[in-house]
Amino acid sequence: MKRSIRGTTRSQMPTCFNEMEERNMQALINGNEIFYTIHGQGRPMLLMHGGSGLDHTYFRPWLDSLGDRVELIYYDQLGHGRSTRPENYEGIGLDTWADEADALRASLGYDRIILFGHSFGGFIAQEYALRHGDHLAGLILCDTAPALGRSCPCTSISMTPRWVMQWMKRRPTAARPLATGSTSACPPSTSWIAWVRSPHRH
Repeated sequence: MKRSIRGTTRSQMPTCFNEMEERNMQALINGNEIFYTIHGQGRPMLLMHGGSGLDHTYFRPWLDSLGDRVELIYYDQLGHGRSTRPENYEGIGLDTWADEADALRASLGYDRIILFGHSFGGFIAQEYALRHGDHLAGLILCDTAPALGRSCPCTSISMTPRWVMQWMKRRPTAARPLATGSTSACPPSTSWIAWVRSPHRH
């Protein structure tokens, strides 16, 4: 049985989505509207964009050409792009975004997906692997690093490059998700190391 989105079967969908169709594709997850769009056909791949303040659109010029091999599921994480913008980001972290991605997977009717995480999206992808590894068909980490917890040098204010600090002062609203996501949401390093060493991933 073919799954449908807004009354359109997958076989009827164009290989490229116009702006109007993209606007209509939203999933309601934990009371929040999560925007997504699907391009191509094949094995499903969910793409996690970097942050903070970015959305899925920068992926498209580089990755749309893969649509003849895989089904690319682009989405905007909670607080980004055309998804719901919470009034308060307190309590939102990697676990929130990882669970959100798994809820999106389930809403699309897939048991297992390939996960592509770029930059900060790679942190979320690693958290997803820890929490929902049974639903992973593959994991691709691009230009990212292990999320090593609150003691990680990259989350220390003293280690933050001067231009980033200047940007945060000029754009405090945009910088807030970066601060909360980078300093308080990283999983412990032991979790990540344990997953890397675990036999199930080989």
